[in-house]
Amino acid sequence: MEGILKNLIVIIFLGFSLSFLISAVSAGDSTTTSYTHSSTSRYFSYTVKATSDNNVVFFDNSHETVPWTYNTGLGIDAIAISDDGNYVAAGCEGGMVFFFNKNGDILWRRAIENASISSVSISEDNKFIDLTTYTNQDAYITREGRQVDSATRWAGILTPVPTQQIAPETTTAPAVTLPTETNSPIDFGNAIFILVPIALVALVVFWAVMKRHQKTPAAMTPPPSRQKGTIAAASVPEGAAIYLNDVYRGVAPVEIRNLSPGIYSLKATLKGYTPDTQQITVTSGQSVWLYTPALRKIPGPRSPSQPGAARGKQETKIIFQKTRKCGNCNTSFQKEDLIQCGPCGNYFCPDCWEEHQWSHGKAPATGIKYHINGTKSGFDGSEQ
Repeated sequence: MEGILKNLIVIIFLGFSLSFLISAVSAGDSTTTSYTHSSTSRYFSYTVKATSDNNVVFFDNSHETVPWTYNTGLGIDAIAISDDGNYVAAGCEGGMVFFFNKNGDILWRRAIENASISSVSISEDNKFIDLTTYTNQDAYITREGRQVDSATRWAGILTPVPTQQIAPETTTAPAVTLPTETNSPIDFGNAIFILVPIALVALVVFWAVMKRHQKTPAAMTPPPSRQKGTIAAASVPEGAAIYLNDVYRGVAPVEIRNLSPGIYSLKATLKGYTPDTQQITVTSGQSVWLYTPALRKIPGPRSPSQPGAARGKQETKIIFQKTRKCGNCNTSFQKEDLIQCGPCGNYFCPDCWEEHQWSHGKAPATGIKYHINGTKSGFDGSEQ
């Protein structure tokens, strides 16, 4: 959800930025081609306008077209159209005057004086063009391009006034359609009416796309609970060391808890018995009570009745005769230094022998004493 919100904010921001950029570019273009002066014929049939880039633009209002335009190459300070729309006069900087017919042909152009034209008009009968410069000088030119004095202008008598005349030039500009007039910079009030709909459209489109690609999550079934299991191990006899997967877990009987479901190796070991190993399967939530079978005792040395027992007994006797402990002080001696008592069969060191023989009430005659020299003697010390 957080990612969708971020994308939505980004799209709205981009929509506003794009709309603002379009408005700014449009405003910049319209400012470049803005109109500085205009004049309209009677009944508004035709309009002529001057642009900031020195163009004379002729509008046919009834047909909503622009039949022709002309670039004077000079800054246009004043412009006029006759009442019937048949003639156009443009006054430019440096005192230059351009005179056009309805079709955009230049009938003539000429310089009045070295001063820019501040105003221009065409008489009702289309015979005179009245001019005023920024130096407050008036000038009058006939429709044929001849300059006359004020008396001739107002008397209606054409008295020639010597002046330099430029040969008429006829140029027809191709008909074009110019952008609508606008002289103001960016209008933020109008921009809001453009930006808000664009942002709303972007929001709706984004919502539709997200809804289309949004997948309904399938109903998820929670995984079954994996409860822990327990193994209770005992041994016969008790006291066996219990190992789970070769890890010591205690002495039987013992409980091994919190085991994840799975297969385990259980081993029981006890000194003197053969180890027992089993495979145990623990399921979720199960308690396994395992009693190991009776451990088998490791067999000891062979008895004399078994084959080969004589050799084993002989070897054992040889080893046994090397040392022996006194039956009274429990001190180890070489066997030949001990005295064996006949009635009880125990062995005693010389220091304890005299004390022991009185335990039988009298000196027994069956006592045998082993000496280092290998001779034997009775209780009374006599050799036998």
